[in-house]
Amino acid sequence: MVGRLPKPSYDNSNIEGRIVVNITVTPAGKVASASINAKGSDPNASASSYLREKALEAARKAVFEASNGKNNQNGTITYYFKITR
Repeated sequence: MVGRLPKPSYDNSNIEGRIVVNITVTPAGKVASASINAKGSDPNASASSYLREKALEAARKAVFEASNGKNNQNGTITYYFKITR
């Protein structure tokens, strides 16, 4: 199975910036957990509950290639929210 990394929905609000999400991926390629990485995220963006929730929703829907291992793998996904006018 080929991976899938969905884009978060975004209402083009007046908030933009980088949100980094920590993820744990099972050997089957499914995201087991997702949390905001505040240190890697832009302060203004991570202060927005809207952007945090949209990033987490998208990260939880991500699917990665299955691995032959038996252990979960940890990583990050970085989302950039940009206002378009």
